[in-house]
Amino acid sequence: MSCFRPDEWQYPASERLQALLTLRKLRELAASFERALRADRRAETGKDRHSNAGELADALLVARDADLFADAAIRKAVAAAVRRREERPVDCPLRWVPGGSAAHHFVRECGFPPELAGSRSRARPESLQTVLPPANYRRLKPYQEEVRDQLLATLDAPAPENRAMVSLPTGAGKTRVAVEGLHQWAHHQLDEGGRRQMVLVWLAHTEELCEQAVASFEDVWRSHPAGNQPLLLARFWGGYRQGLDRQELADRLETEAPVLVLVSTPQSFIGESREDWLDPATIVIDEAHRAAAPTYRSIIDRHGEQSAIIGLTATPYRREFDRRNPQAGTEALQALFQRLIVAES
Repeated sequence: MSCFRPDEWQYPASERLQALLTLRKLRELAASFERALRADRRAETGKDRHSNAGELADALLVARDADLFADAAIRKAVAAAVRRREERPVDCPLRWVPGGSAAHHFVRECGFPPELAGSRSRARPESLQTVLPPANYRRLKPYQEEVRDQLLATLDAPAPENRAMVSLPTGAGKTRVAVEGLHQWAHHQLDEGGRRQMVLVWLAHTEELCEQAVASFEDVWRSHPAGNQPLLLARFWGGYRQGLDRQELADRLETEAPVLVLVSTPQSFIGESREDWLDPATIVIDEAHRAAAPTYRSIIDRHGEQSAIIGLTATPYRREFDRRNPQAGTEALQALFQRLIVAES
């Protein structure tokens, strides 16, 4: 039994992975996730066992979602399996370009849902930019202000009370509310809280969501009438990660802008050591119903011991990993985020 519904594209993707790859290969590709799954299972049941093929395939999709084939090892394993099992030639792209013709051809030839080809990004922006205030400001709606005020109270709370999940329906402005709250909180901390610099980490599982977050930060920082602090925005995913000079970033944070927002996919940020960055004041997880997955938990454990942890989602629950207990994913989210922020109005 899959943790995905039959009407979700991940369901046939998981079945296709299981049909192509051996249990041994799935275990090899999901090595870090397998360890986390077994640890969770031991904590819940007191027993240890290897995960089966369905659990491993689901775990890969929960962790990587539409970026599954951005992982070269997974791409090569699938291509080799198609050649071996179905005796068909398949070209495996050496470089993965989401939405590109090679990506669509590969996904189609290997028998996977088209969502795994990704979407082509528009013209590539610069990896690093400074955003200065102000421009035209759009006020939040009353229900958004209500959520923002609860968010501010959470950000000011001591650990671990500074962890919460913000839940608003799709289209109700979760990103804008969160960015507005972070804008107000950062200014308060810098103006009155004694901080000289602040690092905020924003994690989203696709490049499209990362770009949406960058656009929202730019809009709020340019337009908010109470803004007086410059912002350093860093794109930190895909090719941007390799192109970002850490020393230049540190120098510009010191001399140009006291607030750094690092926007990244979890796959790009998971390998970063704590010593390379100032401790983040907060870590925001977009589509946070995924946040109990091993990738996010590893980042939180490494970088977020005292940080505020804020999740954003329209669906504050998750069916994942433990087929015997459909509530296990939701319970893991409750343990991580402590409380749920909603608009009572």
